[in-house]
Amino acid sequence: MLATGLRRLNAIAAIAAASLTLSAAEVAAQADAAEIRLQAGSFAPGRGEALDIAPGLRISGYAAGQSGYYVVQFTGSIDESAHDTLAAGGADVVGYLPDNAFKVRMTPGKANQLARQDGVAWVGLFHPAYKISRSLTRDGTRLYQARIEDGADTAAAIAEIEATGAQIVSADGNVVMALADSGQVDAMAGVLDVAWIENFVLRATFN
Repeated sequence: MLATGLRRLNAIAAIAAASLTLSAAEVAAQADAAEIRLQAGSFAPGRGEALDIAPGLRISGYAAGQSGYYVVQFTGSIDESAHDTLAAGGADVVGYLPDNAFKVRMTPGKANQLARQDGVAWVGLFHPAYKISRSLTRDGTRLYQARIEDGADTAAAIAEIEATGAQIVSADGNVVMALADSGQVDAMAGVLDVAWIENFVLRATFN
């Protein structure tokens, strides 16, 4: 009986030790988790972090089959295998995001599948808040510059921007200058194919 009891105690101790080792590994992995650095701010999903987003600048998701924008972060530095994983997962890469992440266009179903792939650390929605620079000035109606995503229907996106009440001053390719107030800026960020919004700055020219 004593020997049996000791064996049980040893087994429990071994399980506890393994659990502590796993927890330490998880803690180390979280400590090493890379940040995603956006115009709106930086956060590390691997450490359970998220940006503080106003309700009007957050989305709950996309309809089944609808292509929308997501952030896909990998567990390590980007290499060819990361591009292969995205291509195999049906994700259309829009651009790189530091660190170790991409902004991609895909459906919710593809996003769910991709989140389960080896090497993928996190998949999350690209919220409208992410499009707005932290340095954006909000003091009445003023000029802002917005860019529409490559490959998107530019004319349709401009029409949606106009529907917010913002006044289109000029459009050069997929870059738009608009006269808008703070509320209209938030509404512009909610236009699916708007990539980013920033203050309009008149560039000085020198002879």
